Amino acid sequence: MPTGFFILTIVYGGASFLVYTLIIRMMLLKWKDYNTTFFKLYIVEYVFNLLTFINSFITLRAPQHTCKNCFLSSFFESQSSPTDSSFPLHIFFTIHYCMAFIQYSMIFLLSLNRLSMMIFVNSYEKCWRRIFPWILIAIVVFPVTQTWSIATSNSYYLYVEKLDGYLAKTVADVTGILDVLLTFMGVITILTMSTNILAIIRLYFLADRITEVEKNLFFVSFVAFVIQCIAAGDTVS
Repeated sequence: MPTGFFILTIVYGGASFLVYTLIIRMMLLKWKDYNTTFFKLYIVEYVFNLLTFINSFITLRAPQHTCKNCFLSSFFESQSSPTDSSFPLHIFFTIHYCMAFIQYSMIFLLSLNRLSMMIFVNSYEKCWRRIFPWILIAIVVFPVTQTWSIATSNSYYLYVEKLDGYLAKTVADVTGILDVLLTFMGVITILTMSTNILAIIRLYFLADRITEVEKNLFFVSFVAFVIQCIAAGDTVS
């Protein structure tokens, strides 16, 4: 039976993405006013966040909140063999790890985009438009190369009595992947922090040249960075 916390995460997450979706819809309806790389990054981040949210119910939320005698326990038990074919579970589990790399990358890119706007006020957008497709390819390809062993190995659900729920596991050795991921998170967080500090300093000296809209966009990227720091602290702890 679903716990109160599980139901709360569904309601809160669903409501958040409803608002998120309405914002994206408004932007698309008035795309002539929002056709910049910052908003393109914002839309791409929305797609990745939505994919992460949906995928988490398969790899994290639903199994963790399914007890031994719960409705979905028979399904998870049927996927509990480390040796049987696990398609498509190992794909979902690969996405689970990939999204950690991608989400941190997206927040850094949003911050970098705002900083470049403040330094190269008249030319930053032209440069970003040229490299935008290649950046997206890079932030997707790199995580795949790091998690390929998961994608090519069986995944399964394991019942944990202490948790009274299931955990998604893989037969692949994820120790090396986790080491790379933690290092990546640390480096990206430091880079994002440095980028935001430089942006704040630049904003102070260019206050008269930066519009209120641009200031608000910087605030959006800065809030995302703060959330990133909180998530990183929780992950490490």
